[in-house]
Amino acid sequence: MEQLNDEKKLINKYSHRFSKILLEANITLNSLQENNVIKKKFPLLYKDLNSIDFIFITYSLCISYSNRLSYTTIVELVGNNILYRLFKKSDCSTLTDFKNQMRESNIISYKLGDFFITLLTQFPHDLFERNLSPSSYYTKEVATLNINSEYLEDIKNNIIVHPYTLPMICKPNIWSEDSYGGFLDNINKEVSIITGGNKKCL
Repeated sequence: MEQLNDEKKLINKYSHRFSKILLEANITLNSLQENNVIKKKFPLLYKDLNSIDFIFITYSLCISYSNRLSYTTIVELVGNNILYRLFKKSDCSTLTDFKNQMRESNIISYKLGDFFITLLTQFPHDLFERNLSPSSYYTKEVATLNINSEYLEDIKNNIIVHPYTLPMICKPNIWSEDSYGGFLDNINKEVSIITGGNKKCL
């Protein structure tokens, strides 16, 4: 993802309007960093969060799951992916140890996911819209995430597919009562087979 930090390469790879939107989001992220907003929200992580990589991760997951999963589940998915990237750069031996270093470790993934998704729901880089769900009283799902129709053509012409949505090219890890299967890195990630659930196996 190193080329994402090169503005010229970004513009050459994607359409001009789409590149401008992502660069605007990155400018906002830089501003939040400079004004210590990120530091206040994430005191132990802020130094590593000012990265366009995380904007792309957020965008790709939102595109892949906005019409399939609830807002809360997408938030957790985005947050866990960002946390895992940060963990890989750390000295911690397990993702659990990495999370336990943080205040509010049980909700840190939700806070991270909501922070980056919110970034992409605000003008002038509002690629998505967060809407209140009319059935929230019955489903307990307060919000839904939708693609902003104003940018639908830009998104169609600049699809970024998250690798998790593609078929595996090697044999997956085996699921059991005491181990997490599926993707090879799930040994560390420990993601449930049922998205948004807490169970390890079928």
